[in-house]
Parts: sequence; C-alpha cells; structure tokens
Amino acid sequence: MNENDSKPKVLIIGGGIAGLESALALKGICGDRAEIGLIAPKNTYTYRPLAVAEPFGLAEHFRINLGVFATSREVDLQLGEVDRVDTDGRVVHTTNGTSYDYDFLIAATGANRKPTLSDAISFVDFDGVTQFKHMLFRLERGEIESVVFCAGATVGWFLPMYELALMTATFADERNVQAEISVVTPESAPLVAFGTRNSADVANLLESAGIQVRTGEHPVAFEDGELRLIPEGAVAADEVVAMPTLEGPSIPGLPADQSGFIPVDEACRIEGHEREFAAGDATNFPVKQGGIAAQMAHAAVRAIAVELGALSDAEPFRPTLDGTLLTGKGAHHLHQSLTLGVSEESSRQHLSSTWLPMAKVTAPFLVDYLAEHSDFPSGRGELRSDEIAEGLSDEWERPATGP
Repeated sequence: MNENDSKPKVLIIGGGIAGLESALALKGICGDRAEIGLIAPKNTYTYRPLAVAEPFGLAEHFRINLGVFATSREVDLQLGEVDRVDTDGRVVHTTNGTSYDYDFLIAATGANRKPTLSDAISFVDFDGVTQFKHMLFRLERGEIESVVFCAGATVGWFLPMYELALMTATFADERNVQAEISVVTPESAPLVAFGTRNSADVANLLESAGIQVRTGEHPVAFEDGELRLIPEGAVAADEVVAMPTLEGPSIPGLPADQSGFIPVDEACRIEGHEREFAAGDATNFPVKQGGIAAQMAHAAVRAIAVELGALSDAEPFRPTLDGTLLTGKGAHHLHQSLTLGVSEESSRQHLSSTWLPMAKVTAPFLVDYLAEHSDFPSGRGELRSDEIAEGLSDEWERPATGP
C-alpha cells in the first residue's frame, strides 16, 4: 500500500473497453475501498464496435469523453503514454517523464492494429470507413464487380469481416448490382469459435447471400487484380478489404510472448506477478473481442476485490463468447462457451430486423454507463430490410447440448 495514501490505489493503463469496464467494475464492486487511477493516451475513446455499420448508414460513431467519465465516477484520469513498468517498485513511468505509484495494476492497453496488405482497404478502426464508403459508391456505379474480404493469421476476431461481406451483399442486392463477393479466412470454417453448429448456420447465411468462402488460407499480397494466398493460389479481385493485423503492446517491464502479448492466468493475473493484472486485447488470450475484454476485466477486478476485502472469493476467467452479426437483413446473435471442459457447444441464436447499438458488446458496467450518456445513439438501428435470411425462423432457441 502506498505510504502516503490511506487507501490502496488501483491503476489502470488504457482507455478502451477493458480499461473503462475495469474502472466501472472496481467502483461498483469495491466502492470507496480503493482509489482508482486511469492512464490513457488521449482524452476520448471512440466506440469501435459500430465502425462496420457506419458505411451503410446503420450507425454513427461516437466518442466517450474520458474527462467526463472520470469525473462522474471519481476516477483520477492522467493522459500519457506508458514508457515502462517497474513492478518491484510498483511504479508506472510515462513517456513525458511522469511516474505513478500503484498497489494494484491492470494493463488494458489493447493491441496495436496494423494494415495487413498494401493497396487494400484496411479497415483499421474508423480510418477505413471513408475508403469503404468510396468502394460502395464505385460498386453501385458498376466501376468494380468483385470484392474480397480477407484476414491474416493474427486477427483475433473475425466477425467484423463477415458483417462487412454480408452487408455489402445486401447493399448490392437492394440496388440490383452484380457483384462477386468472396471471403478468405485462416479459420477452418466461418466463425468456428462459436462452435460447429453456429458456424454451419453462418455458412448458410453466406451461401444464401451468394458469398464465396475460402477457408484455411490468408493473404500475402494484392497486386495486378489478384489476391495471392498462403499456402497457395490466388483469387481475382477489383478491391480487397483487409482486417487489421494485431501486435501485442510489448510494455517494457511486463512479460510478453513473442508477439508482444501479456501472458495471464485464469484470474487474469500477469504470469509471475501477484499484484499486476491484464485484460483485453493486450493479453495472450487468442480471441480479441470487447465482450471477452470485459470478462477479463471482471476476473481481474474480482481478484483485487478479494485482496481489498470487498469479496470473500474470486471467480476465475471463464470466457463466454457473445456476438451480434449484422447482415443488412437482420441482427444474428451468437453465443458460445469457450471454457475448456465445458460440454456446451451452442446456446442461442436470435434474428431480428432491429438492433441495439449499445448491446453490440457485452460489457455490463460500460453498457449501463452508455445508457446514461447523452451522446450515445440509444435508439434501435433500423436495418435496410425486414426480411430474415431464408431458411431461418425469426426467433428460436436451441438448448445447450453435450458432446
């Protein structure tokens, strides 16, 4: 505990979903038992999950003012970039020369997103929205006829790629535009992380939309109207839309794997450390998704809450994957347990013609905050068609099953 403070200090690095959910969960679970500090590189956070919907007019991006957030939740916000962490002295040093003590640390910096291919549209956050809108304009005018959506081997979250492909197919169909749309993925099957049956249903959605899927491959170059692939082959393309490649933050002073991601245990405690935790895309957990980041934040916060006497027992990280797949014709909700040893393969799917923007990511504390936020688009997003994909009912529920 800091000598000059009457309360222990929990310091959070990062102003994204994992960082904000950590701060809110700490306040909700621990109350005033600890001081909460937040180091973020800038004063705003752009809500990234809605980026795929913006080119189609289904949503507008919005930003959370971290200054307002911090004041409303009694969080000490400091702007800066982390230079290194001294875990022996429990000090975080920033690039501007300022240092911050802590009793507990949660590293939630996220991953670094890099363009996968040159000459392709790189859908990196909202930076690719303008380019993508221009591509849709050219598609509607008949200037291009074939579009390939692809992902490298280190994407970590493939659902946005399928959303873009499906919404593009709907966009072309509604305008009677001839378009060849393909997806290239290193996965063994589309969205296989959600389980084999959910994956099969997504494959049916893609087939019904006329989208060709190539699995077990990833791109190496886009040139001369062809997307060259690994392990071999190529596919013709007028335009290529590439999901960003992810790299770990490689924070000096914290352990990292060969890709820069932070190794954590089931309590999201950083391997080899007692009071340092990590959550979200910065960790070595292979699935990089906002809901998973929130669940990791909860595991870290619960472990800290036990140390602070706010909880008697901590629950480990037991990942559950929830996703909302926007198709342009409906919102397709998927659920899957990722916990080893759990026999549940597939739980629930629900199709609807409207969707709630703030429910795009399952982060309960952050969703509650967003519901109170005046700038958040809390209304339902109206999709372009009330039709539901052929062969699927409007709403149905499938019980969990064993192996």
